[in-house]
Amino acid sequence: MDKTDLRDKVIEKVNEVLYEKVSREDSTNLLKRGLDSISFIRIIVLLEDELEIEIEDDDILLENFNSVDTICNLISKYIVDE
Repeated sequence: MDKTDLRDKVIEKVNEVLYEKVSREDSTNLLKRGLDSISFIRIIVLLEDELEIEIEDDDILLENFNSVDTICNLISKYIVDE
């Protein structure tokens, strides 16, 4: 999966959870878009299921999920290039 596909997938899952949608070019802090503890966990679960990965507990930190960019950076280390 290339970076563009990953970003699109992350945005899709974030938009499934947050009331205020993010766009492809958006780098806004997701806390300002309504990210709370419940939506934080929902995004993690959706991404793990969709991408067939398991995010390590040590990586489940709000700082890793505060923007689409930080989520993509984290998830990219779990994606194995085929």
